[in-house]
Amino acid sequence: MQTHYNFKIYFLDMDGTFVDKPEELPEGKLGISQENLDTVSKLAKSKPVIISTGRSNSDYLLRVAKLINAPYCVCQNGSLIVDSNNKQLQKIEIDEHSTQELIKYMQSRNLFYTMDEGGVIYYGKNYNCDFERPWVKLLKKVPYKDMPKIKKACKFLCYGVDKDGINQIIEELKVKLPHLTFHKVSYGYSIEITSDKASKGKGNAFVANLLNIDPKECVHIGDTGNDTNALPEIGSFIAMGNATDEVKSFAMKIAPDFRNAGLAKLIKELENM
Repeated sequence: MQTHYNFKIYFLDMDGTFVDKPEELPEGKLGISQENLDTVSKLAKSKPVIISTGRSNSDYLLRVAKLINAPYCVCQNGSLIVDSNNKQLQKIEIDEHSTQELIKYMQSRNLFYTMDEGGVIYYGKNYNCDFERPWVKLLKKVPYKDMPKIKKACKFLCYGVDKDGINQIIEELKVKLPHLTFHKVSYGYSIEITSDKASKGKGNAFVANLLNIDPKECVHIGDTGNDTNALPEIGSFIAMGNATDEVKSFAMKIAPDFRNAGLAKLIKELENM
């Protein structure tokens, strides 16, 4: 049966979308099923496939990009864009004043936070909390007092309170720093913060223009609030089945749950594979 879809570029989120075996990540594995890898690699032979993620441009991310022949990676929610050789093409930082204000705020609230996902989580009074996600195990924890002097960052991620507390923090920071963008991730238990000049949509559109393709003819596939910001620059957004109802409300289509190669199932349907 002929499909009605003819997307020119596929922009793929990583965690909760492409990474369908996250329990394998602490073992040093990719955390991606062979079916997902094979299906995405096959797709990449006929049209560009781009990683578009909140993750930084790590060795892990570049390894995945090379495996699927992705020419570019939109990292840190669009605040950093690199090619497959890790050449930096665009970087959008939070200004120095706002960076320092965020650090002060997070420490005053005793939050756990990381900047640019540099492999470190900074903590205050408590080493652990009840709201940590599994990915925290991959990072080193350092007390506030040992944090080096940092002037600017592209992205913050923080956690340490329940979902109501996360909502309260977002509302407070929107008033305090209205020129920044805030997204709930990790099922509402964490916040990602970037400049309002950066988003997955803006980053995706930058890459689409590099490839001389209309961003409106492209699709972004993901599962969290930072993925909904692929709109309006990108023409279509598809939410994974594991996304929250709020995220799904932005989607033109709902995919299967990310586990058990849900992304591969979606692509096979869209491309009549």
